[in-house]
Amino acid sequence: MDFWRGRAQCLEGLRAMAPAIERIEAVRQVAEGDDVITWYDMTRTGGHVVPTVNRSHLRGGRIDRVRVLFDTAPLR
Repeated sequence: MDFWRGRAQCLEGLRAMAPAIERIEAVRQVAEGDDVITWYDMTRTGGHVVPTVNRSHLRGGRIDRVRVLFDTAPLR
């Protein structure tokens, strides 16, 4: 499993993924305390939809951790 550390690595990783993503559509978002979970459908170039969940943790009003979960089988 790869982890991006810090803002620069996160932005670099997102930029590298961007050409393969056609659209991201938020389905539902739930917040409890300092935790926010966002369920979204990530549509890859070519139309394949990858259901994805993102858990963000806030500290001092800023995101300090993000964890993303999705089934990688369709991407292989």
